[in-house]
Amino acid sequence: MTTPIRSLLALVLAGALPANAPQEAPPGPSVELARLAAFAGLWDVESVVSGFEPVSGSSKLVMLGDRWLIEESRLGSGEQTIDGRAFTGWDPDKQRYVRASVSTADSRLQVNDLTWDDSKQALISDALTMDLGSGPVTVRGETRMPDSYTIVFTATPVAPDALPALTVTYSRTR
Repeated sequence: MTTPIRSLLALVLAGALPANAPQEAPPGPSVELARLAAFAGLWDVESVVSGFEPVSGSSKLVMLGDRWLIEESRLGSGEQTIDGRAFTGWDPDKQRYVRASVSTADSRLQVNDLTWDDSKQALISDALTMDLGSGPVTVRGETRMPDSYTIVFTATPVAPDALPALTVTYSRTR
């Protein structure tokens, strides 16, 4: 067979053969991890404990790979400075978010499970023990991101008709 005929035959056969099966797109981040990635950025922070003056600071939230949101925060100034670190990720076995955090204001590691509440569009953490100035109290934490420039965390004592005792507002700087 001559080269032009072979080329024509190859072209006809290629058209007659089924095309390769389409390749599946590599899996992207899950909805749960995409929620965490939305928090990444540099933030100005204002923390208000009920009955006290607001305390300002800053926070840097970055993704470690595509699995963990790492937070580094500093509130206050001088002798009143509080530094904190937190790691938040999605646990596919538990089907819950997990968070571990430490700060210079406390001597222990806080480990919490969080759930996503669709109706509130918020991450919810129950049974956090916090000292809000009058001794340890059990609170429910709620983290909402009403827009891409704001995160609001509230801690409300677990009691009927309780109001938030702590509100932390993050305002995106980058």
